[in-house]
Amino acid sequence: MIDNEWGFSQYPLVAGHEVIGRVAALGSAAQDKGLKVGQRVGIGWTARSCGHCDACISGNQINCQEGAVPTILNRGGFAEKLRAGWQWVIPLPENIDMASAGPLLCGGITVFKPLLMHHITATSRVGVIGIGGLGHIAIKLLHAMGCEVTAFSSNPSKEQEVLAMGANNVVNSRDPEALKALAGQFDLIINTVNVDLDWHPTSKR
Repeated sequence: MIDNEWGFSQYPLVAGHEVIGRVAALGSAAQDKGLKVGQRVGIGWTARSCGHCDACISGNQINCQEGAVPTILNRGGFAEKLRAGWQWVIPLPENIDMASAGPLLCGGITVFKPLLMHHITATSRVGVIGIGGLGHIAIKLLHAMGCEVTAFSSNPSKEQEVLAMGANNVVNSRDPEALKALAGQFDLIINTVNVDLDWHPTSKR
């Protein structure tokens, strides 16, 4: 964002998009929406959306086509105060650990949305590719839901750590025979790595 690598930075820029704080004031549109002054809340990547495009009307406000405003362009979380549409303000319990909750507002939402979209339940078998920032959150969420979780990693030294996160199985993603053996066994595979992969062997039998 500082170097405008994505092409939409606006200066002066205040960074921060996994924001936790307290409501300082409520505008007229935010009255009677379950928010109150002083309440602990969180805000993720998006601060506002138009509310009337096809994406917003269908419940996919994150894909707003006309008026989406990223939190970071609205004075981000490192600012003293920021403004957001009430729809994007998430009430948080008072006893939640803020340092632990912060990553859930971006990485957590990123991997949780596909679980909702694909109706993942406690009986689902889910694969997670990549055990970085997104992958480890996905494993923890799936474990908490009671799913059978298979983690794919190219680093065998991570196996015990990944099992401790809640994975039931850890598979070497560089082993084609191991991948073939898992063909057709998953209800969903979440890919958290930014590389081109041929994962058809795991989805077809």
